[in-house]
Amino acid sequence: MPIKSNEKSALMDLKQLSEYINLSTSRIYKMVAKKEIPHVRIASKILFSKEDIDNWVEERKVSIRTKKGRK
Repeated sequence: MPIKSNEKSALMDLKQLSEYINLSTSRIYKMVAKKEIPHVRIASKILFSKEDIDNWVEERKVSIRTKKGRK
């Protein structure tokens, strides 16, 4: 199931998420187990909403500080 960037409500499986955020599937499994990443369980499947993942990534963005007064 290819994910298009305009499909906000699209669901991804573990492999698709791994490719999307460039983390290993084993790391994602660990994050799911610790409830560190938003996911949905349907029967035995673990799925991830693209919109939820995009928001989750955005929340983790680190801002860069600039030094004022220095040349």
